Amino acid sequence: MNRSLSRISVVLVLAAVLASCLSIELGLLNDEELIAKGVSIFNEGKTSTARPYWAAIRDAEVKDKYVGYYDDYLDFEEAIEAAEALPLANNRDGTKLTQSYNALVKKAKALPAELKLPESAKKRMATLARNLIRNKIDSNQISSIPELTKTSSALLGESFVYADLQKEVDAINLMLSQERAVDAQMTRTRENEDFNAQIAGYEATTAAYRRFENTLIEQNKKEPYVATSPMTLAPARIRRKTQDSRLEMERMLRERTYSFKERIGEEFARVPEGSKLGNMSPAEILAFNETIRENINKANREMIEFGARYPGVIDKDMLKDVEAQRVALDARINQVAAEVRYAKDLASRGKPVAPLLIGLFNPLPGGKPGEQKSRPAAFRGNLSGNTEYWWGMSAIDRGTFNDMVITVRDGRAVRVYAQNTLSGSLIGPSQLKDLVNRSYKVGNSWPIINAGAQLPDGRYFFELGKTGSPSYSGDVVIYNSFINRVR
Repeated sequence: MNRSLSRISVVLVLAAVLASCLSIELGLLNDEELIAKGVSIFNEGKTSTARPYWAAIRDAEVKDKYVGYYDDYLDFEEAIEAAEALPLANNRDGTKLTQSYNALVKKAKALPAELKLPESAKKRMATLARNLIRNKIDSNQISSIPELTKTSSALLGESFVYADLQKEVDAINLMLSQERAVDAQMTRTRENEDFNAQIAGYEATTAAYRRFENTLIEQNKKEPYVATSPMTLAPARIRRKTQDSRLEMERMLRERTYSFKERIGEEFARVPEGSKLGNMSPAEILAFNETIRENINKANREMIEFGARYPGVIDKDMLKDVEAQRVALDARINQVAAEVRYAKDLASRGKPVAPLLIGLFNPLPGGKPGEQKSRPAAFRGNLSGNTEYWWGMSAIDRGTFNDMVITVRDGRAVRVYAQNTLSGSLIGPSQLKDLVNRSYKVGNSWPIINAGAQLPDGRYFFELGKTGSPSYSGDVVIYNSFINRVR
């Protein structure tokens, strides 16, 4: 006979003998002994061997109960296999893994107290628990980990410890606490209303973030963590906060620098208060312009002091730009002063708008290139007769055809001229040309297209007609291109 067949025959004979012996044993034991024997074998980890004893119980109700326990355990093992089959890469939020593990815990707890989970099953559950803890660490769900480790230890026993993971969790919690402290420092800095104190706060916060980042880097060298750990990723996040703190500070410094430029521009465009607008004598106009000059120079001195205090951040070109603006506006003030002192016919021109001189040398903030407009010149009053006359000055670079627009708050008519009308008396006899291009009129805005060419001397004179209400107000603006804006 073939030797292999001989061996198979021996195995089959032994199996038959064992089955016969088990059958004899089962027949000799009573129900209580069958229950006890099955429980003992199950608790030894031979779970499948326990079933025949429970299946041999004569009391049908008791038999169904213990066979049901065995079936529940099989269901538990199938659930373990299903949880182990979950791809970790697709469970970054931990939802499926958490649900599977919680279901396992529920099934394990449903087994009666007399049946002990086999060590092999505990090890598999412990591995799943570690995977879940790792998942929660990596997804910053730290707060739920203590309850998870407590539940796992209670079910699987203290022999299944997570000391290494708990050490990492402790390090993360400490790191987050330290980060919150620096974040709070950043919040206090942002809320500080004193500018210089706020800048000092940004510098201190930036330094604090940088020290914290370096500390984390050194910690990670001593205690390397997996690539997905918050401890591994923390230095890069803190580096971004360091950069954000520095950038916020630099932005505030730049904005303050630009604010000097805007402040100087606004000062030049300042309008007299109350009834002074349109009713100032030449001497008063000159005095008003001198206060403007003083305020511009004061702002410039403050800007120079500011630049000296923060030399490492302020853009030198920006400081030169602000200084150039101050010099240019000072020249404009001199131009206005010369005009007011020189013109013998000043009183015959009508009322002066304010500021007297406008142009794109002092643009309104926020305009994009090609869509800019000047800060406005204002006029307002109460019409006592049929017409009222105003005058002003514009600065338009030679060869530039910037448009001028006079807007009145109501619907009264406007006519604009390039020379003095002597309160209208020269309009008819001299056949003065009205410069308003009515084909481009929009609402209450009266445009003078190509004003640079049509106002060769830079002066403009306009006539306001009568309408229902004697009270009126409006402004004059130089546009880069009024036509482009209304298209």
